[in-house]
Amino acid sequence: MAPQSRGPGISGHAGRYHGHLRPGIRRVGGWGTPSVEILTAGFKPPLSINLRFGLQEAFLSLAVNLVGILGGWYLLRRLREHVQALILFLMIVMGINGMVMTRDLFNLFVFIEITAIATYALIGLEQDRRILTAGFKYVMAGGLASSFFLIGTILVYHLTGTLNIDGMIAERALLDNPLGISALVFLIAGVVIELKPFPANGWGLDVYEAAPGGYRHPPLVGGRCRRPGGVV
Repeated sequence: MAPQSRGPGISGHAGRYHGHLRPGIRRVGGWGTPSVEILTAGFKPPLSINLRFGLQEAFLSLAVNLVGILGGWYLLRRLREHVQALILFLMIVMGINGMVMTRDLFNLFVFIEITAIATYALIGLEQDRRILTAGFKYVMAGGLASSFFLIGTILVYHLTGTLNIDGMIAERALLDNPLGISALVFLIAGVVIELKPFPANGWGLDVYEAAPGGYRHPPLVGGRCRRPGGVV
């Protein structure tokens, strides 16, 4: 009796599905394990922005999302009462995940700004003079840090001709000049202001003390640029 023909099954459907995604996804090496690199707009870097998800990114994303879940659970009642707070909280978590995975310096700046604006708005939802004063200081310092980071990004692009971080690393010899050093100083200055290390953390103490618990924890408010610091 002839065996009955079977359909493609789960593996066949998975293969076809992977085939549809293949133009925008490729595997790259890293830490001895393959990383998934997601390409946008149908082009390869540096003509497009690419996101990379490997072992390092998985660890950082796990930490970020775990803290986000704990913070959301702590703020559950507040988030249920104010849908704006829920949206802003999700934007913060999304922005930090984007910072972890992006391999484009300007896209990194965009994710920093998304996270920063959502943080400012989330703090501003509290109708308390002390919190609003601390939030205003946070806006001023964040704006200064963003300006430094953007100036550094422009200078690096001027010297290397690319915004792709891997391309910048490959062309790092082009940064070995006074203008390149100035670019790195601007980038590092922006990151340092965001990280708020001692003794440059005086303005950040008000935010830590005034902001309600749940979104004042380091991965959400106090250290939303730890990954950019590591990348740069």
